[in-house]
Amino acid sequence: FASLPGVPREMEIITDEELIPYLQAHLVMPGHIKIHKLKTTGIFESALAEKIAPFIKLPEHVRLAYLPSFSGVDLRIIAPGGTKEAAEKSAGNAIKQLRELAGKYIYGENEDTLEGVVGKLLTERNQTVATAESCTAGLLAGKITDIPGSSNYFCQGVVTYSNQSKIDLLGVPKDIIEKHGAVSAETAEAMAAGIKEKADADYGVAVTGIAGPDGGTDEKPVGTVFIAVASSNGVVSAKHSFSKDRKSNRGRSVYAALEMLRRAILEIK
Repeated sequence: FASLPGVPREMEIITDEELIPYLQAHLVMPGHIKIHKLKTTGIFESALAEKIAPFIKLPEHVRLAYLPSFSGVDLRIIAPGGTKEAAEKSAGNAIKQLRELAGKYIYGENEDTLEGVVGKLLTERNQTVATAESCTAGLLAGKITDIPGSSNYFCQGVVTYSNQSKIDLLGVPKDIIEKHGAVSAETAEAMAAGIKEKADADYGVAVTGIAGPDGGTDEKPVGTVFIAVASSNGVVSAKHSFSKDRKSNRGRSVYAALEMLRRAILEIK
């Protein structure tokens, strides 16, 4: 038997890098096994399961696993077959069904990353992006520039932690902050529009929120985050309610911002 950790990310790494190779090396396993991942984001595991589970029709021998993380939920398909071709055919049928059901939430497969996919989309379209961050304090810019060659599409990023810096560096009107607060859709939208204009970028992405553990109110508790994306089509924003954990809130905000940018590039509603 094998004992695995309950933390999804740790379990996934150990299973992929240690357990499966060990079993393949020590067990007599007839035929072949095809393992494939579809990577989703912008939807919780429970909601994703509701979209998929009642409708997908998999052969009895094909297994589907949900693997959640900061960036989203990976769908791992394990399909055995008597031959390599049979295993790939079973996996292919499952992948086709999942793509039809999960649709716009799928951003990549296997080793794809959200930041890598966004970078590829920008590169293919010869477009650029700039960021304005408050609660994430540069983590979004850092994630985007983790990708080699990102200087071709990333213009600049600014951290505007204080209200005054939002006014001075991004041109956010003072009355917007006074009326709606620094953590609001209106401020996020003004930040995104401001950085897009100042950087002369195709897209401006802004994040403002309450990462915690302090600073929350009844109206805007810890974990409240507003993200906005400005483009030639205008400015869109979204409110997120994350957890009370500072590190988690910042990490999830980064991936939520990348997903909003991906959808803006692809013009997905």
